[in-house]
Amino acid sequence: MYYGNQQSSYKHDFTVVMKNDSVFTRRMAIDISDKQHKFSVKAGGGKEVIRPADTREVSRLLPSGQRMKGVPADSCWLFHSIKGKINGYAYLAEEGYNYLAAIQQGEGPILPLTKANLLAMVGTQDPKLQKMIDRGKFANAIKRYNTE
Repeated sequence: MYYGNQQSSYKHDFTVVMKNDSVFTRRMAIDISDKQHKFSVKAGGGKEVIRPADTREVSRLLPSGQRMKGVPADSCWLFHSIKGKINGYAYLAEEGYNYLAAIQQGEGPILPLTKANLLAMVGTQDPKLQKMIDRGKFANAIKRYNTE
């Protein structure tokens, strides 16, 4: 879906906080087959579709015992997957750099992961970092910047 990546979401026990403050936990996967991500939840005799706009928060428990939280965005949930000088947000509830969609410097705003936004955060002092960004290797550039 993103740059030809057809990876589907893995099933996890997600805790969903709805806009009306109701909360439920179910084992399910995020349906990323459309541009508008969603959960399909069995309700009554049919299925209920839950989209990011219907929720306040979505989360899952990681093997480490930490809770990975996702906040609703326009078309998906953004899960805080990387912590560092630049925080990374993924469109799937998986740790690491594989599904990055947005970045944040410190406590600043969460911005789409684009060349311009990343350059504004890291600057142009490091030629190797600049080269990675120019080649579209955003995840590698963030890793390097976060470990400096």
